[in-house]
Amino acid sequence: VWIALLLQAALFTALHSYYQGIQFAPLFVLGLALGGLYIWRGTILSSMFLHAMQNTFTMTMLGLIMWASARAPVLGIEMENADNGVKVVRVIPDSAADEAGLRQGDVITQIMLGGWMAAAPTYQDVPDAQTLRMLLMLQSPGDEVHLTVMRNGESIDVPVTLQQRDGLELNEDDLKEDAGE
Repeated sequence: VWIALLLQAALFTALHSYYQGIQFAPLFVLGLALGGLYIWRGTILSSMFLHAMQNTFTMTMLGLIMWASARAPVLGIEMENADNGVKVVRVIPDSAADEAGLRQGDVITQIMLGGWMAAAPTYQDVPDAQTLRMLLMLQSPGDEVHLTVMRNGESIDVPVTLQQRDGLELNEDDLKEDAGE
């Protein structure tokens, strides 16, 4: 029984091979759980029901994350990590960053959050793009944040009123520019 359970879990993992390598261990454990449930209950229906519930939960959570992401506040920049902050690679036209005067090549080093976080405003370091994204997620569209930006060796304060992601529109020329046309 144990060998069959291990083989079943391995087969379950192999059939879900479209996932990346880091997810193989959780898939194997789920395969063991489903196989163990079959052994315990003596029917495949309980395993099928559990798998359907797990898929439903996962898809519901993914949908909620996508919904929240579409409504998340954004600056309207493409960015990359720099040695001392986050470098602005591109400013999307008519975005919050464009209206605030951010420029390509600026390096964002700090952010002071607004909105509900403004009770004790302090500047927070922005060591990488992921940190900046996470800090922006604490805000709402319409909130004002202050960025410390390094431009031509000078540190400047740039106030930016965040906008909603789905309110940010790219026109056809922007898409052609992204495609290298």
